[in-house]
Amino acid sequence: MIVLLNEEIARLDNLTRPAWKQYRKPLAAVPCEKEGFDRKELFAVARAENEVVVYDDATSRFASGFLDEDGVLRKWSTYGEEMRSALKHFPHKRS
Repeated sequence: MIVLLNEEIARLDNLTRPAWKQYRKPLAAVPCEKEGFDRKELFAVARAENEVVVYDDATSRFASGFLDEDGVLRKWSTYGEEMRSALKHFPHKRS
């Protein structure tokens, strides 16, 4: 995972590098629940308050979503195999 993350960091562009620098966090497991999804946790790589960018190592995809009050990720959107795709949409402003 560390090797993959370093490769993804090297691919960041001028649009996504500032978000990474501001919101990056040490790798941490985030509990998750979603109907039809059999994983119990994903790897968080960035965080802004209750919003996280996560990596699903089973599907090799990055996503972002909001942690519920209990700290569980229940809703997230997948952006593809590159971290910069998720960082383009991070952080969101909740309406």
